[in-house]
Order: sequence, then structure tokens, then C-alpha cells
Amino acid sequence: MADFQKLWRHGSRSFPFRESDFALHRFDEAAYSFILLAYLRKTVNGGAVVGGQYAEGSGAVDISVRYEGKEYLIEVKLKYSYDKDSLSQLSGYLDDAGEEEGWLVVFDRDKAKSWDQKIFCKTEKFRNKTIHVFGC
Repeated sequence: MADFQKLWRHGSRSFPFRESDFALHRFDEAAYSFILLAYLRKTVNGGAVVGGQYAEGSGAVDISVRYEGKEYLIEVKLKYSYDKDSLSQLSGYLDDAGEEEGWLVVFDRDKAKSWDQKIFCKTEKFRNKTIHVFGC
């Protein structure tokens, strides 16, 4: 995930969507999930199975990576939607999958913030689950 953060920091300026595109097509969070999904498919290709869910509100985790019998669950949020509910949501997905550890990737689109404010990594314990939170 640290490598993805570096890629995002350097490459997000060329991100092809405008703010108006998000309102028009209603794929706000999904667009960021697609970018992370594409990155993961390229980086873990050959040794893992990477899948994503594309129907917002369907009750499924955004990205799942299966590798050597373990499932790595990744939830994607935009900064304005990241809160304790995000941790609760991911914790529920982890319970359903029988996993103890998950990843929450939070994209911050605030242009007034520096990259040093947006890029972070922290680990939280929530309902006996370990959740790694990555800011992008």
C-alpha cells in the first residue's frame, strides 16, 4: 500500500475525471476503487486473485485479494465519508470472511491540503479486528 501511496501522490494529477464528471455519472467512490483495483491487479498478478465489487451499497467489500488461502479485504472511502462507521463496515466484512485484519484506503480530494497531510498510515483496533488505514 505504501507503493500505491507513492504512485497516487505522483500520478493523481493526471487523474482523468473532473468534479462535474462525478456528479454527472455518480461514480464518486467507485472511480477510486477502480484505480486501486487496477494497481493491485498489475502488482499481484500471477500469485493472487484480485476482485472488486462495483455495486455501491450492495453490502460487499470493495476489493478482495485472495492469496495462499487467505483473503485480504480492502474498503475504499473518500475523506468526507471516513469515520467510525467505515471501521464498523469493514469489521463486519472481516467477520463474514473469518478474517482478523483488513485495509481501509481513504482518498482525500481536498486541494487545499498538502500531500504530507493526505498521505498517512495507521493501524487501529476495532471490535477485536486490526484495521490498517492508508490515506491517499
